[in-house]
Amino acid sequence: MQRYENIIYIIIIAALSTVAAFVLPGFFAIEDVSLYLTVTGLIYGLFAAFAIGVSWDRYSKVVENLHDEISSETNMHLLLKHISDRKIALKMDEQILNYLSNIMEIPWNKYFESENVHKKFRKMFDIFGRMELKTEKDSELFDDIGDELESASKARNQQIVLSSTPLSASIWSLLLLLSGAVVVGVYLVAFSSPILGMFTKIIMSLSSFAILLVLHQIDSLQLAEEKVDALPNKAIEIIQKEINR
Repeated sequence: MQRYENIIYIIIIAALSTVAAFVLPGFFAIEDVSLYLTVTGLIYGLFAAFAIGVSWDRYSKVVENLHDEISSETNMHLLLKHISDRKIALKMDEQILNYLSNIMEIPWNKYFESENVHKKFRKMFDIFGRMELKTEKDSELFDDIGDELESASKARNQQIVLSSTPLSASIWSLLLLLSGAVVVGVYLVAFSSPILGMFTKIIMSLSSFAILLVLHQIDSLQLAEEKVDALPNKAIEIIQKEINR
């Protein structure tokens, strides 16, 4: 769905750019605005590169911690298979499935706000604490499950912190201002070749929009959203298959 929306946005920008290129033939020679375009383009490029770098690092860490969390929860299920207290083990499995199912319903940029998801995770600790240890092997498994639960909790906390720290409104305002300044500067140029001028204006408009669009998707944690959402879904399939055996 997100992919089709992006294509629609690009088509709209391309159409508007084409119309604007016809309506605004240009007012200044390239020599008159070359310094302006050079300075604004350089500042915009550096600032956009910085913003994308920061956002990409944050996005990568969120996905990495999601991998770690789901891996720990899958390991918990595998360890629970060998616990003597089958009643609590099954309840724990059910709660893991319930939690993972709920994760996929929450947009990642709103993950830190979802108290319902947090409650479902905390309930795992309550169930885990009621487990009866009947053998020495149970004690060893109990410690291993506890370690995995702690690892999952740490990974979750990292996701919550990272998902609540997007780029500030001031940074976005500055990016929009610089992007607009570059595009407007190009439209002010009266090119000697109308075809070259139109092509340049359309490409600059699309490029500036594409940069901001990609940055927004990274910053809002929507990049490759389908692949990210597939991670908990795959874990659910593995656990359900094991339970139904």
